Amino acid sequence: FLIVAWMSVVLAGLGSELVLGRLISKTLIQMKHGYAAWHFAQLVFSLLLTVAFTANDGIGLFFLSFGLWKMGFPETVSSLAAFQKSARKLSFRSLAHLCDGMGMLLHHFSTSLVITAICLHIFPRNRAITAGCIVPILQHLFVLVKYHNRVIYILLELGLEVWFQIEVIANVAEFDSGYGLAITNLGRGLALSMLLAHYLYLSSATLGIADDVWGKICKGKKQDEKNELSDIDNSQGRITAILNTSDGLHKWLANNGASAPAKRRSMSAPGITHGSMLDAETDEGIKPSTNRWHRAGRKASAQASADKETQGAPRASCTV
Repeated sequence: FLIVAWMSVVLAGLGSELVLGRLISKTLIQMKHGYAAWHFAQLVFSLLLTVAFTANDGIGLFFLSFGLWKMGFPETVSSLAAFQKSARKLSFRSLAHLCDGMGMLLHHFSTSLVITAICLHIFPRNRAITAGCIVPILQHLFVLVKYHNRVIYILLELGLEVWFQIEVIANVAEFDSGYGLAITNLGRGLALSMLLAHYLYLSSATLGIADDVWGKICKGKKQDEKNELSDIDNSQGRITAILNTSDGLHKWLANNGASAPAKRRSMSAPGITHGSMLDAETDEGIKPSTNRWHRAGRKASAQASADKETQGAPRASCTV
């Protein structure tokens, strides 16, 4: 009957997240102070679990189910869904969602089975089991502190976490169900699974911090690249403005260690359309006669002079 009662608690709690979770979230998002309902569900967690832990009959199972799964708020389902929908499964943020979701599943399954066994008088409510259950209840008493001062919240939770680890490790060997070794080992295994769940919580928090740090680093790199491109654009704009003037060009070349080009001279050659210019540019170390534009101008001038002399000479007549 223990397994049947435990499955009833799990299906009622996890099923409430699947059935009511999306509706609750959608409704509260549209409300101005909808977040207050979520804060209230977190606040009464410790009270409902305390009632379930101290109950001596099946009444405690109702408080256990709706207290542990926070009255249908999709805490567990949302973490696993966030991992499933993430495009990069191996990113810090995706792995943080996975560790958080798996940690909550393991934590809720183990806690619900332990308290169900206590309510059905299969596990004794002795010091060994009470020491492992009281610290998680205390941890949830300070859950709303994170919305006001995150540093104080982290310090409180880490201190209580150390206490929880010490209590579980120190008392796990002393636990005895009184119903044989099989039931006793089941209780000890559930205590160790609670440790694993808390390790997954710590891993999720560490991955979340790593994701925040990495995001800031990447954002800084993108900002540096953006600033560098902006500086390049500004420099190109200044250079373009300088090169628009002849004096500015000579000044810019002189400042940057380059020799200024020689002044251009224009040569007008006969036979070339009026207004066209052949620029004979000379570079340092190159003779004018080797410049192809200069040679082309000289050839055109010589050809035009020859044609003019031919036209001006008298034609010879031949009579037979």
